Amino acid sequence: MNTEILKHDEENRYEPFRLSDMQQALLIGRGNAVEFGDVGCHAYCEHESNDLNLEAYKNAWLKLIERHDMLRAVFHSHDETQQVLREVPPFEVQVVDLREESDDKVEEILSEIRERMSHQVLPADKWPLLEVVVAKLKDNYYRLFTSIDLLIMDAWSYFQIILPDLIEVYNNPDHVFPALEVTFRDYITKVESELEDTEEYQLAKQYWMERLPNLPPAASLPQISAIDPNTEIKFNSREYVVKEKEWSEIKAQGRRRGVTPSIIMVSAFAEVIRKWSGNDAFTINFPIYDRKPVHPQINNVLGDFTNNLLVSIEKSDGNFTDRAKSIQRQVIRDLEHRQFSGVRVLRELMRLQKGVGALAPIVVTSLLGNPTRHEMTSFGREVHAITQTPQVLLDFQISEFEGELRFNWDSLDAHFPEGMLDDMFEVYCNILRQLEHDENWGKESFEMLPQWQIEQHDVINATDGDVPDLMLHEMMMQVAQNEPNKMAVISSSSTLTYSELSCRANQIGRKIRENGAQPNELVAIVMDKGWEQYAAVYGVLVAGSAYLPIDPSMPQERLDFMLKEGEVSIILTQSEVNQRLQWPEGLQRFCVDCDFDEVDSSPLESIQTSDDLAYVIYTSGSTGKPKGTMVAHRGVVNMLFDIKQRCNLSQGDRAFAISSLQHDASVFDVFAIGCGIGNVVPDPTPNPEPAHWVEMIRAHDVSFWNSVPAFMDILLSYVEGKHELQLKSLREVILSGDFIPITMPNRLRNIAPEVNILSAGGPTETIVWSISYPIEDVDPNWVSIPYGCPTTNHKYFILDKHLSDQPVWVPGEMYDGSEIGLAKGFWRNEALTNQRFIKHPKTGQRMYATGDMGRYLPDGNIEILGRNDFQVQINGHRIELGEIEASLKMQEGVRSAVAVVVEGETEHKWIVAFVEARPEDKHLLDPSLIKEVFEKKLPNYMIPSHIEILEKLPLSENGKIDRLQLTKMAKEYTTGDFLIEYVTPRTELEAIVASLMGDVLNLERVGVLDNFFDLGGDSISATRLNNRIEEMLGISMPLSTLFNNPTVEKICSYINQGDDSETINVLTEMFSQIGISELNSVVEDLRKERV
Repeated sequence: MNTEILKHDEENRYEPFRLSDMQQALLIGRGNAVEFGDVGCHAYCEHESNDLNLEAYKNAWLKLIERHDMLRAVFHSHDETQQVLREVPPFEVQVVDLREESDDKVEEILSEIRERMSHQVLPADKWPLLEVVVAKLKDNYYRLFTSIDLLIMDAWSYFQIILPDLIEVYNNPDHVFPALEVTFRDYITKVESELEDTEEYQLAKQYWMERLPNLPPAASLPQISAIDPNTEIKFNSREYVVKEKEWSEIKAQGRRRGVTPSIIMVSAFAEVIRKWSGNDAFTINFPIYDRKPVHPQINNVLGDFTNNLLVSIEKSDGNFTDRAKSIQRQVIRDLEHRQFSGVRVLRELMRLQKGVGALAPIVVTSLLGNPTRHEMTSFGREVHAITQTPQVLLDFQISEFEGELRFNWDSLDAHFPEGMLDDMFEVYCNILRQLEHDENWGKESFEMLPQWQIEQHDVINATDGDVPDLMLHEMMMQVAQNEPNKMAVISSSSTLTYSELSCRANQIGRKIRENGAQPNELVAIVMDKGWEQYAAVYGVLVAGSAYLPIDPSMPQERLDFMLKEGEVSIILTQSEVNQRLQWPEGLQRFCVDCDFDEVDSSPLESIQTSDDLAYVIYTSGSTGKPKGTMVAHRGVVNMLFDIKQRCNLSQGDRAFAISSLQHDASVFDVFAIGCGIGNVVPDPTPNPEPAHWVEMIRAHDVSFWNSVPAFMDILLSYVEGKHELQLKSLREVILSGDFIPITMPNRLRNIAPEVNILSAGGPTETIVWSISYPIEDVDPNWVSIPYGCPTTNHKYFILDKHLSDQPVWVPGEMYDGSEIGLAKGFWRNEALTNQRFIKHPKTGQRMYATGDMGRYLPDGNIEILGRNDFQVQINGHRIELGEIEASLKMQEGVRSAVAVVVEGETEHKWIVAFVEARPEDKHLLDPSLIKEVFEKKLPNYMIPSHIEILEKLPLSENGKIDRLQLTKMAKEYTTGDFLIEYVTPRTELEAIVASLMGDVLNLERVGVLDNFFDLGGDSISATRLNNRIEEMLGISMPLSTLFNNPTVEKICSYINQGDDSETINVLTEMFSQIGISELNSVVEDLRKERV
């Protein structure tokens, strides 16, 4: 560019002028409507001097304010302009004399000054936008406090202009600067205004618009869900210094590989951000100082010339050097297209995503290569410095000082879990130290855990314990031998003593062994709940086989599938069920209640070992077919002994066997009998009968309960308020299989005062329960009850997709490692077994990939976060949404289908299915008919509550089905609040607001239900609309109101709830008479009068 093209406009020097893109963004961020807003862009520093000429220092500031226009600037939010004031009062450096105060009092006052100035949000429309304070201390020491709002200047201006000028005038009071022949106003009104007409700008815009759909999101670091409203939100700073020798070596290592110092720092930072965010690809905000060389003196002009780059950090294969070079290449490409600013990219991205928020809250500011802090030595030693920026959570600042590397992280700690940023900073510093050494540049990964977490994981997973080499039926037989008359099974219609149970088990075992039952083969148990199930389970094990439980209410197609898939030749059932069901041909069926009375009941010798199968339980499968989990005796024995000890259970306890046999929660109840714990069995009913449950619990002194939370909720809802029905015998409760409402433990203690409550978990493949948490006091701020710590002989790992440990607070997939406590695999599905049961590539530990997401908490417990695929839990049932989708896709006329789960305000969950019809077959599809087909294929709990037929399923930007959009739609279907068509304004107030919205967005028509952001609104236009509404209606409306209520209808509803009804009535009456144009003129005249 020609350096003589910019001419000074003295005539309009003091007239308002437009904001730069960055200034617009910073001004909006000062408000509380945007995410992470209510913050000024602000720099603060303190220096301590023992040789200050106070008068020279004060006069130096006066001369700077006279010389630099932007030190006399103010900002007008109503029309988004800035203005240099022609004259201002003399700037006052406040002096505080503390020489006579005590040391304690001095520290108190200095802290108060720091507290007040370090996070200032100065009124942007009031001069001055800076503050300087000097405290006089004893022994001729001074403390200098400087606070500057960065609306008026960027960091480069501060270090390269303010500080040198201040030092020059301080040291030479008579120094006369050459007159400035150009201003920041000249630059903005000429260069910035004409930028859009340049070819470079248009090419840069095209580059970024093409990248937008695939631009990675901002890194999503773990944040706390809710901030205490009394918490002061301010930035904190972490600082680190790398000595000159070590920093020189790091730079030399980079030079040998062609990597610049700034990219070294950013690349190491990316390693940490990638780990804590869980994002392989993410976007970071890079401020750059982008003064166009349009005048010889442009580098002497004070102002905010900041541009910013949104640099995408892509996960690349290879080692650290490869990743650093990849980032460097991306930065170079982005710099070549910086004419379309990052602020504009964010606006376009926000418009594309139809929303608002802090889209790039992680910032890296590198001043490497620029002189910075060394110049401040003229005023003494820096003792504190911090910056803050709106819509920024973490600002990483890098500079050099006398050959040393200095960097700091300025962060809004209140938004993050306590201690997390300290851990991240520690790991970052460790990585940087390693980069002094050549061999570490070739590493594919670094140690990403702080030392305390490595040690904590070792302690938590120290769970090894001895397991007796027993089989499950042998345990029951031993109790029967010692206490033959003890009650093993109690129901409302019959009972079984241990002697009777062992005899019937021997009878069943003998007969089905004679009819072909063999180890590791399956015998199906198809029964309603009752004593017969216990006889059948133990009889199968006595025979040497494994049992396959099947619900007799299962749809015929699923029943047939499981019998065939399980290669079943023998079925144990009940007489009534035998008559009720249709059975495949060629299978042997025996009724436990009548077919074994004459069989020899003497004991049989075991023909299997503890490593052979005890049972196979089928659960929902993502391929559309259920999968059978194979469990051996030894793993169940391990679980039994752990829970028996953990819950302090003994032979005097009785368990309430509420869980169905095909649910793995029943495994403990059934085999607790082998520990001498009798089972009280409720009657089989199509629906829960809590009155019957209470009757049985009280009548038989039930002390142990184990179920999904949904069953406990039914029990509590029945008993609550009925003091006479308190369950005083209930001593131990295990809740598992689904999220436990945080209110449930206290509700339970109200009806069972002596109860101990254990949250237990683990998928079927980890043998009932492999992790537990004793629930004592419940923090009302918890989102959920902790999942806990691993049980005996289980080790839990939270791993990323590369099977590396995750730090505290960072989500990852939960892996259960055990040589004893894992299932043997999936029945007749070697491929899936090999996929889910793996060995850790480094440790060789056998692990199961649970598919559940979790994270470590600082106390060592694990918090479960839900499924990592499309498997969900509803009322304790694990449901693969893929199975529902697969069933839908099999139906005639269906092209594609998606199932989602939504949760209502009452925590109730619904399955909603969306079907895309084949155009030629759309007439064949009817939601009610689809449900009828479902009922023949799937259990009731898997049938969608609502089925919606669409012409096309929505797609995301990358061409995949947009499940997020479908989930939003599903919420509307489950609340009955779904629309949308154009609705004309119905009142004068709606007409005014719709007209204003249309003016701001340049639209001819806006309906009262149209979403402002769907219509193309962004944070800039939202600010303009808010200002127009306030001016037009004479009300004060927080900008957050518009973000939270982005339709005409909701805005008007908010206005009508206010105290300005009289003013509103007058204006709406005027509108009805003169229209919006005339009303605009009237309001503008009133505004000018107020000004």
